[in-house]
Amino acid sequence: MASVSGGRKPIYLSFNNECALVIAIEIGKDYIHSSLSYINGELVNKLSYHSLLVTKDTLVMLLTKIISDLTSKIPQTPYGILGIGMAIHGIVKDDTVLFTPYSDIDSIPLKDLLAKEIPYPIVLINEANAGALGEYTFKTPSENLININIQDGIGAGIVENGKLFIGANGTAGEIGHTTLYPDGILCPCGNHGCLEHYASTRILLKKLLDSDHKPHPDISVIVKKWHQGDAHTQKILKHNAKLLSIGINNIVLMYDPEVVIINSEIYRGIPELIDEIKKHLTGKNTKNLAIKNTSLKGNSTLYGCVSIVAQSFLKINNLKFTV
Repeated sequence: MASVSGGRKPIYLSFNNECALVIAIEIGKDYIHSSLSYINGELVNKLSYHSLLVTKDTLVMLLTKIISDLTSKIPQTPYGILGIGMAIHGIVKDDTVLFTPYSDIDSIPLKDLLAKEIPYPIVLINEANAGALGEYTFKTPSENLININIQDGIGAGIVENGKLFIGANGTAGEIGHTTLYPDGILCPCGNHGCLEHYASTRILLKKLLDSDHKPHPDISVIVKKWHQGDAHTQKILKHNAKLLSIGINNIVLMYDPEVVIINSEIYRGIPELIDEIKKHLTGKNTKNLAIKNTSLKGNSTLYGCVSIVAQSFLKINNLKFTV
């Protein structure tokens, strides 16, 4: 760059957002969300599939079909499709799925099996970690944040000094498996009384919609009842916020983030519940903690899958885009 006093004229460079494409996939217990986007996260195509039978016997077939559908029509770019970021609801380390509490897909060499069917590089990542990376890369200016995903389980993704922190074995942030009640319910992880057996969306659906007897419980019903002032719904959800505040308090004291981001369909529909969480964080170290709902509308995990592929291609760890 030239100085103002003379020398060569400056050359201004801009990043070509449409230089390449990335596939992002989130694999849930009975659903798969997928997207095709440019490297900067700009969406090209998005497909979601629900009420799926996601097992070790069906997963590769499902993913192969979804990726084929997603890429049936793609725009021309200089670098084509860079790869696939794939988020798993379970513990992931070194592209290996180590443990999935609510499915059996940890019993197969997923990446190796997919490599035989799909011509793109694949990166596997825990879904809460992907969510944290999505928030960091595309939305949150903070260099230190915790993203908490609340679905069938509860997981936290941790970004410290601009880098994802997963720990020695990929288990950092498994807030759902911290102990709430020492003599409580036995968890698939082997512990008793884990937080997610009392405060996850799965448990709320059982309590409020009797989801054990309804195959497709509708979260919007819960949101509507809250806003209508239904006393039972409000009591259950306020108690849920209190339980979550315990887990949040514990993880915040360990990692000292600038902000905690909540990724929950129920909490997005009822933003007042964030204040309910804050009400119970009365300790000296957490009472002024910044807590907010995601502003990525439930897509932070997919954005994180884009980010991890883009980071690898651009060789930039502290990558930032805006969407």
